[in-house]
Amino acid sequence: MITQHKRFLIAALIASQAGAIGAPVTLRAQALTVDVTISSLTVVGDTTRITYQVTNHAESTDSLGKFVVEAPAGIKNIVRPTLGGRWMVGRQLVDMSAALWTPIGFRIAPSANTGPLTFEAVGIPGVVRAWAIGGVAAPDTIQDDTPPTPATPIQMLDAAATSQQIVGIVGIPSTDPSALAARLSGLIGQACDLGWIDNRGVCNSLQTKARPDHEQLGALSNDLAAQRGKHVNELAYQLIQGNIAYLQSKLP
Repeated sequence: MITQHKRFLIAALIASQAGAIGAPVTLRAQALTVDVTISSLTVVGDTTRITYQVTNHAESTDSLGKFVVEAPAGIKNIVRPTLGGRWMVGRQLVDMSAALWTPIGFRIAPSANTGPLTFEAVGIPGVVRAWAIGGVAAPDTIQDDTPPTPATPIQMLDAAATSQQIVGIVGIPSTDPSALAARLSGLIGQACDLGWIDNRGVCNSLQTKARPDHEQLGALSNDLAAQRGKHVNELAYQLIQGNIAYLQSKLP
């Protein structure tokens, strides 16, 4: 039996280092290069609100057809964009919680951007996966009489694009300050392992201040700001600063 399906022309996504607030995370692909900017991240009580903006590079030969961010904490609210025309937003892909933004009747052409893409959830900043899906599809002919195996949401996305880790919103594992401090130290280590902090000495210095103590957390926040754009990229900054704020809110 001959079947046809869409093959999205997008390859590996590569996160670049970024500096000051609003500096982009660059996602590169075979036919699509986009910048994902975290333009704001706020933690108020137990709710985190994050806003991205995706800009298609002028040298891209593909348009942007969909942007997906894993949302393991669920979604409290997702804002429907208005730039460019009608948009479809989603909270779930099959059985996977995710924030999805899809332009309807148009695509994000080279040199264009999505405008703000915002959602909020009961949760705190964490490391999640994101996918940028190209808008150009090419037919692919497969000769196979074997019924297709049902795909999981991750397999469906990975067939269209390679995921890249980014800052998103995850569930709150604990409200105990000691447990949150241990998690914060682990997130700093994870940021170092991912290359978001590029100096082991800076990682170690930051980790020593990840303590359930206002003075230590203040020093951590100051050191983080001093290293922002130097040894700490924007992903690490937003990830760690958001968790500092949440931990401080749980201290007496």
